[in-house]
Amino acid sequence: MIQAAEKSFFESNTDLIHAAIIFATALVVAKLVDLVVTRNGKRVTGRLSRDELSQATVTRLRLVRRLVATAIVLVGLGLALAQIDQLRPLANTLLASSAVLGIAVGLAARGPLANGVAGLMLATVQPFRIGDVVEWDGNRGRVEDITLTYTFIRLPSGHRLVVPNEAIASGPLENYTIAGDEVDADASVWVTPPHGAEALKLLREKMEDMTVQFGECAHDRIELKVCFKTTAHDEVKRRIAARERAIVLLDGADMLEAPVG
Repeated sequence: MIQAAEKSFFESNTDLIHAAIIFATALVVAKLVDLVVTRNGKRVTGRLSRDELSQATVTRLRLVRRLVATAIVLVGLGLALAQIDQLRPLANTLLASSAVLGIAVGLAARGPLANGVAGLMLATVQPFRIGDVVEWDGNRGRVEDITLTYTFIRLPSGHRLVVPNEAIASGPLENYTIAGDEVDADASVWVTPPHGAEALKLLREKMEDMTVQFGECAHDRIELKVCFKTTAHDEVKRRIAARERAIVLLDGADMLEAPVG
């Protein structure tokens, strides 16, 4: 009785089972291709340059991997839908390259797809790469990842800023490391106005390896900016160390205003 029921279930849902198997296979193939592309990309680059992958190569490789995986999943979805008679016309439309291209162009200004188009543009033009230090919309941080739809920026606070690719590709952006890994950094401390000139002189004497200058001025406090050059990788660590060093010096001389910012 149970065997007959199971047989009847499989016979009546053959199309759905075939569709599920095909789609699951597409997901597995997409994952395998992603692993193969990653492994072979690193191997080929290592043989050619005998060095680690460059930032530009890493950025392009990640975008290519995700684009190929997405294409495989879409094809698998189309083949799966083709197993169901009622959805076969939709599957034929999805699998027709001209139709897919028409849909992409027609919806390019819409949400996720617009972000995907922008992601491809970022991978091709590369105004910034993974590892670059950039400033966008008043936020400065290191580019941690670029997907087809979003760019992830790690801020000095440790938080991650997630920006849609369409937004970051259509607005002005400052790239501090486009020409090299060295960046200009600064740390700020505050003193009361009567101690401004004296505090500036003290920091310049004690922190000769850095440049100290006045920053913002208010009626009750003055900003002193400790400026220095460092690598993008060490920027946050060096900024914290410079600020702590300046605070210790000023606190020892009783010239420190409550630190802010």
